[in-house]
Amino acid sequence: MRRFGTQGPVNPEQHYIVARTDEYEFVEILQFKCIKHNREFVQIGQWTATTKPCSDCGHRNENLSLSDRQWRCRECGSHHDRDINAAINILRETALGPSVEQM
Repeated sequence: MRRFGTQGPVNPEQHYIVARTDEYEFVEILQFKCIKHNREFVQIGQWTATTKPCSDCGHRNENLSLSDRQWRCRECGSHHDRDINAAINILRETALGPSVEQM
């Protein structure tokens, strides 16, 4: 993402447009690199749940907040690191999920 000076953008709408443009360019670069290196580029939906579902049993932890970095599943007792759990769920979603957008 583009960093602004201390004053930031002129208005909030401008910040949103710049951020979305940078995100679009980043995705384009990733797609190009995947083509160049003969890799498949897969993107999951923006609202796909990745951090709250337990990657072992699928139970959804509705009490998980952004500050919770680790948690234990109430159903199966598995201990999860938030980022690793999300990565596992993303891998599963790209392999199996209906909300996958393949590019």
